[in-house]
Amino acid sequence: MPFSQARSRAFLSLPGALALGLLPGLAQAQASAFSRQAGTSVVAGTVWHYEKSNRDGSDAWHFAIYFASPSRLEVLKWLPGEDLVEVHADLDLARAMPVHMQQWNLVKGERRPTLSADAAPKAPRLKVHFAKGGTVELDGGALPLHVWGFDLASLAPLLPMLRHPQQGFKLSMVDPNRPGRHGEPALVAEARFEYLGRREWQGRPSHQYRIAGPAFDGKAGLLVTSLQGQLLHAEHPIPTSTDWKDWRLSFTRSEQLNGNQWEQFKLELQRQLAAGD
Repeated sequence: MPFSQARSRAFLSLPGALALGLLPGLAQAQASAFSRQAGTSVVAGTVWHYEKSNRDGSDAWHFAIYFASPSRLEVLKWLPGEDLVEVHADLDLARAMPVHMQQWNLVKGERRPTLSADAAPKAPRLKVHFAKGGTVELDGGALPLHVWGFDLASLAPLLPMLRHPQQGFKLSMVDPNRPGRHGEPALVAEARFEYLGRREWQGRPSHQYRIAGPAFDGKAGLLVTSLQGQLLHAEHPIPTSTDWKDWRLSFTRSEQLNGNQWEQFKLELQRQLAAGD
C-alpha cells in the first residue's frame, strides 16, 4: 500500500501535501460479489511469488504474498541488494476489502514504520496515518475500497471467493499516484473487472478479465486467474507506482511455509539487503 515519494520508501507515491481530506464515493455495492461459501480459502502458510516489472519485463522486482491466515496477508516487495518494502493487511472478507494496513521500509538496515491505515467500522473508508505526521481519509462510497499501489494483493484472498467468476465485478480503487479530479490529494474512482472469457494462459485454463473503468482514464489492462481463483497475471498501462512506466505482475511459484519459516525468510532477506548482498 503506502504513500511516499521514493521507490525505496513505499508501494505508492502521493502527490502534494497530506492534509486530512475526504474523497468522493461511488454507488452500487459489490461486496456481495464475493462469498466464503463460493470457493476454497487459500491455505494459511501459502506463499505466492511473483515478478513485478514493466510490461516489457524491464525493472523487475521480487514480490511475495504470504497468507498468514485466510484474511491476513504479509506482502514483500524487494530488489536484491537494494530495497525492501513490507506491508501487512487484514481483510474483512464479508466487506471484501482491507480494514487494516501497516507498512514498513528497510532504511539503513533498520525496519521502520512508514504508515498505517484503518477502515471505518461499517463504511468502505480508510484513514491513513503517516509515521512522519499527517492523515488522509479515503472514501470508497458503496463499493469495497482497494489501493492500486498494493498491486492487487488485497484481491488475492478474494478472487477464489467470487460467486460468479464469469460475471466480473466492481471495486473502488484509490490511486495516490494521481490527484483527484476536483483537487483531492488522491484519485478514487470505480474499477471494473469485466469478464473476457475462459481462455488458455501459459498452457492452463484460466478466467480472464479486462481491468477498466473511470479509475483508469479510458485505459484497459488484463487480469488472469486460475479456474480456482489464484492470481496468475495482471498488467496495465497505468503503473501502480510512478517508479515504473507501466505495470505487470507475473506468478512464478508457490510454496508452503509455517510462521517460523516465513519469519526466518524475512530476517535472512533483511540481512542480505542490509549487507548489500
